[in-house]
Amino acid sequence: MKFPPYLYLFVSLPVLPVGAEIVYSEPAGFVKMGNTAADGETIPAVPSNTDVRLTIPLDRELAHAGLIDDDLDETSGTTITFQGTPGWTVDQWAPGSGETYCAIIGSGAQDGLRGLISGNDANSLTISSIQNNADLSLVAHGDTVEIRPCWTLGSFFADSVIPPGTQLFLFSGETAGQNISPDTTIFRSASDWRILSDATLPVNTLVDDWILHPGESLMLRTLSTPVDTLVVFGDVPTSAHKAPIEKLETATEQDTTIGYFSPVPETIGASGLGFTPGDQLLVFPPNDTPGLNKSALQILFYNGTNWASLLPFDNTNINETFLLQPGVGYVYRQLNGDAGTYDWSSIQSFQPVPEP
Repeated sequence: MKFPPYLYLFVSLPVLPVGAEIVYSEPAGFVKMGNTAADGETIPAVPSNTDVRLTIPLDRELAHAGLIDDDLDETSGTTITFQGTPGWTVDQWAPGSGETYCAIIGSGAQDGLRGLISGNDANSLTISSIQNNADLSLVAHGDTVEIRPCWTLGSFFADSVIPPGTQLFLFSGETAGQNISPDTTIFRSASDWRILSDATLPVNTLVDDWILHPGESLMLRTLSTPVDTLVVFGDVPTSAHKAPIEKLETATEQDTTIGYFSPVPETIGASGLGFTPGDQLLVFPPNDTPGLNKSALQILFYNGTNWASLLPFDNTNINETFLLQPGVGYVYRQLNGDAGTYDWSSIQSFQPVPEP
């Protein structure tokens, strides 16, 4: 697959594992979001008075990597024990100093599963929140696991030039129905992100440390001042894409804001997306298209096997021709299907497929 012009990778050679600890240098790069022709001077990344949907395309920097220990009794509930003797200090990975760390399973049946780290001892992590409340005991001996800082509002936009007044709309995924309003509205002050509207937090609360998750998406809105530069730097993912899509009520159609965790385009057929016949994907105008509250430019539908276009209508199989774009958010619409959590997971095409 040809790399798009808005991604540049700086690849370092790996170093072979030493003992039980994995030691290697991460491939890294950046993804431009918004108008990829932006130069920060005459062409902005996002025009004024414009909405754009964004998602996480890269991982944050690697802090530690290793292998799950032999003692599977310790790999259950809320504890992950590492092989070897990493020699961590107590609570080295606990939240603090503006960082929250996550443990990411990088192989096996739960490849891509993420959990927030609440504490640690010399060789094990305590997990306070596991993605979709998944069963951590399904993680197997010898699976790889990484420790990385979580993406936050502050870190995700750290390399962008965001003018004061710019807004963000966040969606919790806890409201049933279609065309769902955001649960939280955040605004950019002179130097940080603060609450404008939220059911539980007072106006003007500082939220630079608000955690963002791969697989979800948010919406950025410019007001009278455009965003000149919108870019994210990070590591190329070494774990699979894995994100829950929850249908809250059987009898109610459900919209969920989503995005694919990859720095390069991925065909929809290889993405693992599509659960129940009738599911739809709402595709919005490109991020360089001006306008607020933009309607879907295209609607795709899933027939149980293949994806095709509903708007404009074309029943041709587009599994291998429609590309989910890096850093771009979408809306997944479930018209049918029972209430429950649907596991959207796949190994990105740029990663080698593991041998059985």
